[in-house]
Amino acid sequence: MVQSERIDLNYMNRCKKYLLTPQDKQDAFERQYYHVYATRLEALKPRIMEGGKNMLGSDIEYKQLEDLEMYEKAFVIGTIEKRISKRPGVLKEIAEEELILPEDYDGDEMMSIVSNKDFLEFEDEKQIVKLEIKSDVFNVEQIIWPTPCPQRPWPSTKTGGVVAFISGLELTGDAVNDAAVTTAFELMSRWLNDEISDHIDQTSICSRIERLVVLGESIAVGQAQEFASAVHYLNLTYKEASSNVETIAILDTLLSRVSNKVKVDLVPGIGDPCMQQMPQQPIHRACLPRTSASGAALSLVTNPYEFTLGDLDFLATSGQNISDLRRLSAVSSSCDLMKHILCWQHIAPTCPDTIDGFPFDKRLTPYK
Repeated sequence: MVQSERIDLNYMNRCKKYLLTPQDKQDAFERQYYHVYATRLEALKPRIMEGGKNMLGSDIEYKQLEDLEMYEKAFVIGTIEKRISKRPGVLKEIAEEELILPEDYDGDEMMSIVSNKDFLEFEDEKQIVKLEIKSDVFNVEQIIWPTPCPQRPWPSTKTGGVVAFISGLELTGDAVNDAAVTTAFELMSRWLNDEISDHIDQTSICSRIERLVVLGESIAVGQAQEFASAVHYLNLTYKEASSNVETIAILDTLLSRVSNKVKVDLVPGIGDPCMQQMPQQPIHRACLPRTSASGAALSLVTNPYEFTLGDLDFLATSGQNISDLRRLSAVSSSCDLMKHILCWQHIAPTCPDTIDGFPFDKRLTPYK
C-alpha cells in the first residue's frame, strides 16, 4: 500500500523544567507549601509592577498592607485567594470511604462547590485582608495582572503541518465497555494513514498531521486508583491487579497501531499510571513495551507539556487545571477559563491547594 509522506518539522521537547530532580525530591515530604506561594509571588511581582506602570504611570509606589495608612490610596501586590465554604475536607473523604455520609451530603458536589457563602481574600507577604463589595476597611478600585511573557512573533509563512489532539480515552480493561473507544481509535489509525480513502491526497489534513498528542486520562479513574495509592495497592486481589495490567496492555496496543504512522506524544492525566501530583512525570516506558519499540516515534512527556514544532510554541495540559477552576468558580466555559489563565499568567492557579502539587523549594515553581 502506498503511504503518504508526512511533513517533517523541527521538534523540541521543552519539558525539562517540569522534570523532578534529585534535589527537588530530597526531603520533599517534610516541606510546607509556603515556599511555592512565596516563590510564585516573587517571580510575578516584577511583571505586575510593569503592568502597574503601564496602566497607572511610572511614578506609582508599591506598598505592603501593613504600611498603609487609613484612607490611603496605594498600589499593593499579593495573592487573591477564594475561601470556599463547601470545600471538601479530610474528614469528609474518610466518611465517604467508610460509607458514613453526613446529612447534608451532596453526591453532585464535586461537579461544582460554588456557593454564595464564598468570599475573597488578598494576601501579601505579611498580612491578609478580606475583600468585599462594600467595605470600609479595604476598597479595590482596579486589578492589575502580570504583563505577558515575551512571545515569538507569529510565523509569517505556513508550513502546512498539523498537530492533532485527543483526550479522555478512559479505558477500563473491559472489552464491552471499551468497544466504542477501540473501534474509534482503529478508524482514526486508518484515517491517519489514508487507508480509508481510495487515493492518496497529499493536501488532506490526515496526510499533514505531524504529531498526535494524547492528553491524559487514558485509563479510567476507577481502574487506576490502585496505581495512585500504596494502601490500595497492598490490598489488591489478583483479579483487580490483572484487570489494571490488561487496561495498560490495551492502551499499549492502540498506541502501537498509530506510532508507526505518526509521532505520538503521551501526556499523563488523572488516573494514569504515574505520579498524580502536578507536574505529573512521564509514564514509564515499561508500561508500553509495544509502543516503545517504535523508538523516537513515541515521546513520554510531562503534564504540563511544553514543546516547539517548527516556529510555533505549544503548552498543553491534560485539563485538570481547567476542570478544577470550573468546580471553584461560576465560569462554565472552559474556553473562557483558558483565556483567564493567560491573563493571570498562571497555568494552574489552584495548585497545590485543590490540585495536588509537588512541594518545590530549591527552584522556581514551573506553573507560572
